[in-house]
Amino acid sequence: MADLIELATGKLNDPILMDWAISRYWRMEKCHPQHREAMEQAWFDDLTLRRWLNSDDEDILTRLFVHLPAERFVNLGQVIGEHWGGWSGNLAYHSAPILAQYQPDLAWKCFAEPQEGRHRDIESLLGVIRSLPFLPTDEGLQLLKAITQQIVNSTKDGFTRELALSELLSVSLDLDRSVAREVIKAYLKGTAGERELNRLLDQVTQGLFGHCVYRQLASDIRKGATQQSFQQLGAFFSEEAPLGQFD
Repeated sequence: MADLIELATGKLNDPILMDWAISRYWRMEKCHPQHREAMEQAWFDDLTLRRWLNSDDEDILTRLFVHLPAERFVNLGQVIGEHWGGWSGNLAYHSAPILAQYQPDLAWKCFAEPQEGRHRDIESLLGVIRSLPFLPTDEGLQLLKAITQQIVNSTKDGFTRELALSELLSVSLDLDRSVAREVIKAYLKGTAGERELNRLLDQVTQGLFGHCVYRQLASDIRKGATQQSFQQLGAFFSEEAPLGQFD
């Protein structure tokens, strides 16, 4: 394996070879983690990645952002920012959070462009939303509110709107609960049935608590399937929590 890693090092400028290298690296994740780490260091160095970032091969670039750890791009944020405005689809989606993580000020400039640029496709928009927690606080909140209003007032098809609202809900529960309430209201207006409502409730509880245990408990209490109550769990909540209403 060491010989194979050495043979490929410095020779990954060809799309076929790079595609092979990414696949090989990905397959090593569980069976040979030590070989995987060696591949990462030898094959995906800054110089090699910079060359690919300056290429127009969006398929290879997308695979690199999907399969490599984010820290592999720690020194390449400036280059990513120089190209991000011209990327779209899955490439824009997967690269946006990495750009925001390592170059937040530059990411803000890229993401806060005119609407027709930021919303050039749904994947780009979702990538921007996912990146909001990495931006400087004030700028991130400003962009969150702007995107929320644009989505809430959007006339786009239901599926696209639902995707954006779902991503906005996850982010806004962390950044601004007042915005989260707006997102929930907008989602409920377009909700057609119990399945969608349950999915929304699961997402809210996951966003608030990091799990859906309390959501399941509420369901069990409603069905009479448990003797457990929220009031018995008072030590896990603040004193003013309306646990009696939950029961």
